[in-house]
Amino acid sequence: MVRGGVRELHADGVFEEILEEVKRRTELRADERSVERVIAALLKTSDFWEVVSESEEPLPLVSAILDVLEEKGIVEKSEGGMNLTDFGMKFTEEYAVSYHKCVCACCSGRTVNLEDFKDLLKRFEDLAKRRPAPVSRYDQGFVTTETTVARLAFMHSRGDVAGKNILLLGDDDLLSVAMMLSGLPKSISVLEIDERLTKFIKSVADELNFDSLYVLERDLRDELPEEL
Repeated sequence: MVRGGVRELHADGVFEEILEEVKRRTELRADERSVERVIAALLKTSDFWEVVSESEEPLPLVSAILDVLEEKGIVEKSEGGMNLTDFGMKFTEEYAVSYHKCVCACCSGRTVNLEDFKDLLKRFEDLAKRRPAPVSRYDQGFVTTETTVARLAFMHSRGDVAGKNILLLGDDDLLSVAMMLSGLPKSISVLEIDERLTKFIKSVADELNFDSLYVLERDLRDELPEEL
């Protein structure tokens, strides 16, 4: 369908076709908006990591989408990064894909300033590189490292971390690891169904000599342990 010279988004199934190919390559959740957000990010930047940040999609998903877009002739990659091709630019115009982001330049719309947490963020990023890959059977799709640290900063600003006993119900975003790095909580308890994550979180606690950690592999559909 064409309205005012512009095709209605997804009208002829092009995005759905791209999405189906993406889904064959990754177990992460994705929809047409995921594809659109990645394409829109390319209107602002050619840097891969900035595309991940601007699209607000998980890194493995962004990588899969970019691979498919390259095969479709919408994106071209080079040593300098990645850019929309002439066909890709026409594609964005035809399907009315645009980039608009009106957020605070200081906090990126998170309402917290991470300046006091920049050293923690760097350490967290290094640790998070070793995290287990997300799997679809647990509906996983972790957020960016900055988002996890921003959650910690927001909670701390509300007085909900320092000296507190923290309980996390599921932790594929590794908030427990960020909290251990901060040294702020009195204790941290994590209930997580994925054995790979429970082992990883425990291993990080050992590295950091964080003794006040309780981790249990647990399906949250079951009753909570009595000790909690």
